[in-house]
Amino acid sequence: MAEVVTDSDGFEWVSKRNCALRPGRLAALLAIPAGASLTIAASFASVGAWWILVFSVIELLGLVAAFIVYARHAGAYERLFLTRDRLVVEINSGTATSREELNPWSARIEFACARIPGAGGEGLVTVSGSGRTLRLGRFVPGPQRAALAMRIRRELRHALCRGSSEPD
Repeated sequence: MAEVVTDSDGFEWVSKRNCALRPGRLAALLAIPAGASLTIAASFASVGAWWILVFSVIELLGLVAAFIVYARHAGAYERLFLTRDRLVVEINSGTATSREELNPWSARIEFACARIPGAGGEGLVTVSGSGRTLRLGRFVPGPQRAALAMRIRRELRHALCRGSSEPD
Protein backbone atom coordinates (compact mmCIF):
# COMPACT_ATOMS: atom_id res chain seq x y z
CA MET A 1 0.00 0.00 0.00
CA ALA A 2 1.44 3.36 -1.01
CA GLU A 3 0.31 6.80 0.04
CA VAL A 4 1.42 10.03 -1.65
CA VAL A 5 0.91 13.50 -0.21
CA THR A 6 1.93 16.63 -2.11
CA ASP A 7 1.39 20.10 -0.72
CA SER A 8 3.09 23.47 -0.66
CA ASP A 9 5.54 22.26 2.02
CA GLY A 10 6.82 19.29 0.05
CA PHE A 11 6.22 15.74 -1.09
CA GLU A 12 5.78 12.67 1.09
CA TRP A 13 5.58 9.06 -0.09
CA VAL A 14 4.82 6.22 2.34
CA SER A 15 4.64 2.54 1.47
CA LYS A 16 3.62 -0.16 3.93
CA ARG A 17 3.27 -3.90 3.88
CA ASN A 18 -0.12 -5.12 2.77
CA CYS A 19 -1.05 -7.10 5.89
CA ALA A 20 -4.65 -8.26 6.13
CA LEU A 21 -4.65 -8.47 9.94
CA ARG A 22 -3.20 -6.20 12.56
CA PRO A 23 -1.17 -8.07 15.21
CA GLY A 24 -3.86 -7.54 17.88
CA ARG A 25 -6.57 -9.10 15.73
CA LEU A 26 -4.29 -11.98 14.76
CA ALA A 27 -3.58 -12.66 18.45
CA ALA A 28 -7.31 -12.76 19.16
CA LEU A 29 -7.85 -15.07 16.19
CA LEU A 30 -5.04 -17.40 17.28
CA ALA A 31 -6.37 -17.51 20.85
CA ILE A 32 -9.44 -19.46 19.72
CA PRO A 33 -7.64 -22.58 18.37
CA ALA A 34 -5.03 -22.31 21.13
CA GLY A 35 -7.71 -22.38 23.82
CA ALA A 36 -9.56 -25.25 22.14
CA SER A 37 -6.35 -27.25 21.79
CA LEU A 38 -5.43 -26.76 25.45
CA THR A 39 -8.95 -27.64 26.62
CA ILE A 40 -8.99 -30.87 24.64
CA ALA A 41 -5.44 -31.75 25.71
CA ALA A 42 -6.27 -31.06 29.37
CA SER A 43 -9.31 -33.32 29.23
CA PHE A 44 -7.21 -36.15 27.77
CA ALA A 45 -4.50 -35.53 30.37
CA SER A 46 -7.09 -35.79 33.15
CA VAL A 47 -7.91 -39.38 32.09
CA GLY A 48 -4.25 -40.41 31.85
CA ALA A 49 -3.20 -39.50 28.30
CA TRP A 50 -0.79 -36.77 29.45
CA TRP A 51 1.40 -37.03 26.31
CA ILE A 52 -1.36 -35.31 24.28
CA LEU A 53 -0.77 -32.23 26.44
CA VAL A 54 2.89 -32.26 25.35
CA PHE A 55 1.88 -32.19 21.68
CA SER A 56 -0.62 -29.43 22.38
CA VAL A 57 2.10 -27.29 23.99
CA ILE A 58 4.38 -27.92 20.98
CA GLU A 59 1.54 -26.81 18.70
CA LEU A 60 1.06 -23.63 20.77
CA LEU A 61 4.77 -22.85 20.62
CA GLY A 62 4.53 -23.06 16.82
CA LEU A 63 1.57 -20.68 16.81
CA VAL A 64 3.40 -18.23 19.07
CA ALA A 65 6.51 -18.35 16.85
CA ALA A 66 4.39 -17.67 13.74
CA PHE A 67 2.65 -14.79 15.50
CA ILE A 68 5.97 -13.21 16.55
CA VAL A 69 7.37 -13.37 13.01
CA TYR A 70 4.19 -11.89 11.56
CA ALA A 71 3.88 -9.15 14.18
CA ARG A 72 7.52 -8.04 13.81
CA HIS A 73 7.13 -7.34 10.12
CA ALA A 74 3.50 -6.22 9.92
CA GLY A 75 4.47 -2.63 10.74
CA ALA A 76 7.34 -2.37 8.23
CA TYR A 77 7.27 0.72 6.00
CA GLU A 78 9.30 3.00 3.75
CA ARG A 79 8.91 6.78 3.83
CA LEU A 80 10.39 9.50 1.66
CA PHE A 81 9.90 13.16 2.55
CA LEU A 82 11.13 15.86 0.21
CA THR A 83 11.37 19.63 0.52
CA ARG A 84 13.66 22.13 -1.17
CA ASP A 85 16.13 21.88 1.70
CA ARG A 86 16.11 18.21 2.57
CA LEU A 87 15.39 14.71 1.38
CA VAL A 88 14.63 12.28 4.18
CA VAL A 89 14.40 8.53 3.62
CA GLU A 90 13.16 6.38 6.49
CA ILE A 91 13.07 2.59 6.27
CA ASN A 92 11.55 0.35 8.94
CA SER A 93 12.13 -3.37 8.50
CA GLY A 94 10.12 -4.43 11.53
CA THR A 95 13.19 -4.89 13.69
CA ALA A 96 14.97 -1.59 13.12
CA THR A 97 14.38 1.86 11.67
CA SER A 98 17.01 3.72 9.69
CA ARG A 99 16.63 7.39 8.81
CA GLU A 100 18.91 9.13 6.35
CA GLU A 101 18.84 12.79 5.41
CA LEU A 102 20.29 13.64 2.01
CA ASN A 103 20.99 16.90 0.23
CA PRO A 104 18.32 17.16 -2.49
CA TRP A 105 20.67 19.20 -4.69
CA SER A 106 23.04 16.25 -5.07
CA ALA A 107 20.45 13.45 -4.93
CA ARG A 108 20.02 10.99 -7.79
CA ILE A 109 16.99 8.80 -8.34
CA GLU A 110 17.58 5.69 -10.45
CA PHE A 111 15.68 2.59 -11.42
CA ALA A 112 17.39 -0.39 -13.00
CA CYS A 113 14.77 -2.61 -14.54
CA ALA A 114 17.32 -5.27 -15.51
CA ARG A 115 17.50 -8.09 -13.00
CA ILE A 116 20.98 -9.23 -12.16
CA PRO A 117 21.08 -12.70 -10.56
CA GLY A 118 22.55 -12.62 -7.09
CA ALA A 119 22.43 -8.85 -6.76
CA GLY A 120 20.75 -7.52 -3.63
CA GLY A 121 17.86 -5.11 -4.10
CA GLU A 122 17.38 -5.88 -7.77
CA GLY A 123 14.65 -3.90 -9.43
CA LEU A 124 14.32 -1.36 -6.59
CA VAL A 125 14.38 2.43 -6.82
CA THR A 126 17.80 3.73 -5.80
CA VAL A 127 18.13 7.07 -4.02
CA SER A 128 21.75 8.18 -3.76
CA GLY A 129 23.55 11.28 -2.61
CA SER A 130 25.89 12.57 0.08
CA GLY A 131 27.93 9.36 -0.26
CA ARG A 132 25.00 7.09 0.63
CA THR A 133 22.79 4.79 -1.41
CA LEU A 134 19.32 3.71 -0.30
CA ARG A 135 16.87 1.36 -1.99
CA LEU A 136 13.11 1.90 -1.95
CA GLY A 137 10.08 0.09 -3.29
CA ARG A 138 10.12 -3.24 -1.47
CA PHE A 139 6.35 -3.05 -0.90
CA VAL A 140 5.54 -1.72 -4.37
CA PRO A 141 4.63 -4.21 -7.12
CA GLY A 142 7.49 -4.63 -9.62
CA PRO A 143 5.72 -3.09 -12.64
CA GLN A 144 4.93 0.09 -10.63
CA ARG A 145 8.50 0.77 -9.45
CA ALA A 146 9.55 2.55 -12.67
CA ALA A 147 6.56 4.90 -12.30
CA LEU A 148 7.55 5.49 -8.66
CA ALA A 149 11.09 6.47 -9.71
CA MET A 150 9.73 8.87 -12.31
CA ARG A 151 7.33 10.42 -9.78
CA ILE A 152 10.10 10.95 -7.22
CA ARG A 153 12.36 12.50 -9.90
CA ARG A 154 9.56 14.85 -10.96
CA GLU A 155 8.85 15.88 -7.37
CA LEU A 156 12.58 16.42 -6.77
CA ARG A 157 12.74 18.75 -9.79
CA HIS A 158 9.65 20.65 -8.56
CA ALA A 159 11.09 20.99 -5.06
CA LEU A 160 14.38 22.32 -6.40
CA CYS A 161 12.59 24.73 -8.78
CA ARG A 162 10.74 26.27 -5.82
CA GLY A 163 14.13 27.52 -4.65
CA SER A 164 16.12 29.56 -7.14
CA SER A 165 19.65 28.57 -6.18
CA GLU A 166 21.50 25.91 -4.26
CA PRO A 167 21.60 26.64 -0.53
CA ASP A 168 24.98 27.41 1.05
